[in-house]
Amino acid sequence: MKRFFVLMAILGIAFCFACGDDNGDGSLNLNGSYSGDALKLTYSDVVFPGKTVVFSSQDGQGASLTLNGVIPGELETVISEVELLQDNAGYQLTGKDENIHQAINLTGKIEKGLLVLGVNVKFDNVLIGKWLLNEKKPGSVIWTTVDGESVTLAEITTANGVRIMSLTTKTVATLLPMLMKELTNYLKDISFLADGNLLATYNASESETAADWKSLDLNSIHYYVEDETNCCIYPNVETLASQIPALDTMKIEKSMLQQFLVNGVPLNFDLKEDVDPRTLYMYVDEEYIKQLIPLIKMAGSVVPEDAKIEIPATSGSPLYISLKELLTNLPVALEKTETLEIGLNFIETKDPSKSE
Repeated sequence: MKRFFVLMAILGIAFCFACGDDNGDGSLNLNGSYSGDALKLTYSDVVFPGKTVVFSSQDGQGASLTLNGVIPGELETVISEVELLQDNAGYQLTGKDENIHQAINLTGKIEKGLLVLGVNVKFDNVLIGKWLLNEKKPGSVIWTTVDGESVTLAEITTANGVRIMSLTTKTVATLLPMLMKELTNYLKDISFLADGNLLATYNASESETAADWKSLDLNSIHYYVEDETNCCIYPNVETLASQIPALDTMKIEKSMLQQFLVNGVPLNFDLKEDVDPRTLYMYVDEEYIKQLIPLIKMAGSVVPEDAKIEIPATSGSPLYISLKELLTNLPVALEKTETLEIGLNFIETKDPSKSE
């Protein structure tokens, strides 16, 4: 009987220590990677899907969070000093990280099988503001080849297929800026917000006579300014497709396209600050466009044979270009390209709602 009481005492002590350990570092059971339904993530108080966050704690008092693809400009962001406060369900958490370029604040909670996290970021950069597309000169194009010879991209035809002329690299550089004037019917302005969101006011109407101007939702596109002449944008394909029907009907797998864009789209910009209002020229160059060759080839393999691009005419009937032919010849032309620059011109506008 004495041995029985000794055994019970030992088991009792062990049980107490086990309970004590569970209360002290129960967060260890929550360590791991959270994504999908296990992660409820918001960025600027708006749902931000498709991301992964890794939670790690050694003592139940502090933790580190690894944010994958959440902060614009960073594939991975580690917030190492996250405070934990235990409650009945798990832990409340708060954290922050600051430098001269940005301030990150985190709030949320974690419990078994679920991480709820709110991320708020504030950047400081030269592009913050609202920019109107320049109606007089919306854009420009420069396209030269290595040997100086023009490369044929497609044939321009009537609706009946009668050939009018060839579309070449040289004619693109001449015609595209003129066609870009039509862009003012579809894009009004863009806004670089301090939280890293890039908004755009676009025409969502399918009618040619009536416009339906809308603004992109938050977290559709993010941006990051690298230096005084370079920035990068990060499109969220799923979010964009839910707002723009043309993207939602693309036959290219959206998840595959998103993976292709994981490193963002690099843009060059020329900002004139010595004029009032400020002007901004943003453009993409041949270095990035050549990286799109595999994607262009893939698109060319799935686009229907009868798909056409309509060229509006100021008078008479419109002309057409075979999209299949264009996507087939474009990779060849890009491989022979020396300089390619496609850009848009913007003029800064003051937001009346923010005026003092």
